[in-house]
Amino acid sequence: RREVCEYEARLEELAKNREKVIEDSNNLRNQIRAQMKNFHQRKQMLRFAKEQFQQDKEFEFNLTNEVLRQQAQQAALHARFGPTRTTLISILFWIYPIELLSPPDLLYTILDVPLPIPLTPSDPAPPLTLPSHKDVTEDAVATALGYAAQVVQL
Repeated sequence: RREVCEYEARLEELAKNREKVIEDSNNLRNQIRAQMKNFHQRKQMLRFAKEQFQQDKEFEFNLTNEVLRQQAQQAALHARFGPTRTTLISILFWIYPIELLSPPDLLYTILDVPLPIPLTPSDPAPPLTLPSHKDVTEDAVATALGYAAQVVQL
């Protein structure tokens, strides 16, 4: 009888251990399934990130090519500026000739109209008339400044 009780107690203990092992096993299976699901999601995210990275590399390559093309076009246009600028300035000089009228006074003319010059470096503006030059009048100064403004505008 005593042996039977010991066997029964031992069987109960083994049954409890078995249930605990089964429960632990089920918990571990659930954890493994969750980890597998997590790994699968990470794998999908990694695949998506690789695709996105490849698209970004292609976009960067295309953008770099476009920038290089634009830079080449800009360089070609810039090379044409010099001759065009020279031509325009010579045409402008032909339309509005500026010539030296009186070398000691540094009096210049634009279209044979004298440009005003200050008498001293501290003068805020040139005088409207010059006693030494009868052709420097208020109307001539206004006309010359108008021509100068047109030259600057062009």
